[in-house]
Amino acid sequence: LLGDSDSGATGSKTTAARGNTDFWLISLDRYGEKRWETTLGGAADDAPTEITACPGGSFYLGGHSSSGAGFEKSEPGMGRNDFWVLSFCCDWQSGIETLGNDAPCSGDPLTLEARVPGCSPCQWAWSTGETAPQIEILPGMAGTFSVLVANAEGCFIRDSVFAAANAVPEIDLGLRDTTILEYQNFTLGGPPVPGLRYLWNTGDTSATIRVLRGGLYSLTVTNAEGCTARDWARVEVAAKAHIWVPNVFRPDLDGVNDLLNVYVDESVRRIRAFQIADRWGAVVFRHDDFMPDNFVPNGWGGQSRGKPAAPGVYTWMVEVEFLDGETRRYTGDALLMR
Repeated sequence: LLGDSDSGATGSKTTAARGNTDFWLISLDRYGEKRWETTLGGAADDAPTEITACPGGSFYLGGHSSSGAGFEKSEPGMGRNDFWVLSFCCDWQSGIETLGNDAPCSGDPLTLEARVPGCSPCQWAWSTGETAPQIEILPGMAGTFSVLVANAEGCFIRDSVFAAANAVPEIDLGLRDTTILEYQNFTLGGPPVPGLRYLWNTGDTSATIRVLRGGLYSLTVTNAEGCTARDWARVEVAAKAHIWVPNVFRPDLDGVNDLLNVYVDESVRRIRAFQIADRWGAVVFRHDDFMPDNFVPNGWGGQSRGKPAAPGVYTWMVEVEFLDGETRRYTGDALLMR
């Protein structure tokens, strides 16, 4: 609000008079409450007629004056009654700083801080809706973030910045070391994820590969932002033998090593018994008298009394009958992983 006043500090006017009449400028908040006031003028008569708002909260005052230089009037009079123009400028420097680890593929959140030197107290309004000096950009977020900062005098400033907190893709082949039979159908990998690119050390670019020989297999995945992750697994292939049982399995229903199964070659006629016990000797699984088929699941799925068995080492016993009529019993142990 702008008007002229010939009063001193009295009533709702808290600033002293300058001359006969002065400029009286009052700032109100959005609720109509007074934030601040000021009296402007020289030693004679000064009266305002115009006020114009400018970007950033600055404004110009205009009016006429018969005062010489003194108080807020810094220039001498030109005649009996002069034009008098004043400016209230918000000369701010803005800056949004990026704090924290801003490496392109760190996988860590970024912090944006709006810093305006000399602004106290201030209010912040981010394009995200937050009202603190700092905001956090979580992994996977990217875009232009803007902020409006205002002080108690009504000055404000806007700034914006493009920021991206790239997420690192996740990959887990589910195992580190495993052994398979040379005729076992075994695959590494999982369902493809949209937006990811795959590259195996074998040169394959699909999400899964079929393993036919032993060795170290590694998979690198890359997302749309160019961030990569890598996982690996070592596979050993056992030559054909009369009987073979894996030494580790994980029943997570991913189609890889979900069962502790018994595998045999063509010399086996039938399997008389396949039994698994925990470390205290309690039998948790038994399957008797079945025909050998390396591609039909006949093994243990990691259940005990209808519930998932605890991870750990379990012992197994297999009794087989060969084509020549000989019967043999084999024992060993296997690690159940969860």
